[in-house]
Amino acid sequence: MEQPKGRITLRMESTNVERMDTFLDKSEDFDSRSQLCRAALENFIDLLERKGDEILVRLPPSFLELVDKFVEKGYFDSRSEAVSTALRNYFTKDVIALITQDIEAIGKTTEKLPAIRFEDKDQIIPR
Repeated sequence: MEQPKGRITLRMESTNVERMDTFLDKSEDFDSRSQLCRAALENFIDLLERKGDEILVRLPPSFLELVDKFVEKGYFDSRSEAVSTALRNYFTKDVIALITQDIEAIGKTTEKLPAIRFEDKDQIIPR
């Protein structure tokens, strides 16, 4: 049995309403402003509750096309998985060692860089 719905009145700038309507005209996922607002609110609250386990990454169009092709071909399940895998493959021990050396060299000059802590508590980049 569906829960009874509460009602709210939402006042928005006309440009936001126009933007919403333009989005709805193109969308196959949402049938109404109310449905879009409910989904947007749920996603926004979910994002805030996760407290930063996601980041926004802007990619050049050529990289995004490549990622999308890999996802389309089934190599990755999602864009997120593709980017996570790329980062995991980039940050090898050798790369981390080079970054550590750079941070130490900069730190000696500026004395302002804090230690960088990794999930593995034994792996700390000193100031």
